[in-house]
Amino acid sequence: MNSFILFLIGHFLADFTFQPYKLSEKKKNSILYLVIHSLIYSALTFLVCLLFGTTLQIILFGIIISFSHILLDYIKIKLDKKFGNITYTFFSFIIDQFLHVIILLVLSLFLIQFNSIGHSIIVKPFMFLESRFFWSIELNRLFRIVLAIILIGYPSSVFIKHFFNFVFRSQELKTQDTANVCQEDINNKAGSIIGMLERLLVFILGLMGLYTSIALVLTAKSIARFKLLEDKSFAEKYLIGTLLSMLIAILCILFCI
Repeated sequence: MNSFILFLIGHFLADFTFQPYKLSEKKKNSILYLVIHSLIYSALTFLVCLLFGTTLQIILFGIIISFSHILLDYIKIKLDKKFGNITYTFFSFIIDQFLHVIILLVLSLFLIQFNSIGHSIIVKPFMFLESRFFWSIELNRLFRIVLAIILIGYPSSVFIKHFFNFVFRSQELKTQDTANVCQEDINNKAGSIIGMLERLLVFILGLMGLYTSIALVLTAKSIARFKLLEDKSFAEKYLIGTLLSMLIAILCILFCI
């Protein structure tokens, strides 16, 4: 179901990779920045409609995607401000992403009734590339690999930060504005980069079938934090973060096999 996978690629690129922290914060207080984000989102998902849809479908689905995204984001921002505690923010993040994905799934189901990749004149070059350059790599698997690489980057990093806030700070920060907490986490760029590189290495090694080499990645990371692991609190957070990061990478590997 290539249309849905491509919709997801556009979604996660626009909602995470191409949405810097400053933009995500400014859109909470300005409708202008919310519109800018929605236009970026619509442009990326609109490209998918170009590949699969007719002119009428492209216009109709483009309007649906733009309107639904800006509406869901607006509602989320308003509710987060009203119920701005850590627990609520975590679940609102999950529900928001779930609703976005469901909308894209429904649209892709409609698109697939009319066109499938390889039958539209627009996407014939993809089939040429598949047969000439990718040899045994199926086009569908290539799209899944691209989606997995995107997922193990910023989307996973943001999810893990929300998860950590929910698990470790929900009790002590129930009434605190979550923007301050997120700012502290976002500023820890080194930790985010290490996590993304860790998941990427595990993902690549997994696709190559070098499963025993994954242990080397974990060992290298543990050695760098060896003395800090003597602190029980840090050790617990380290283990949870590492296991969650590994779980995401493994799920991405299974998705691409």
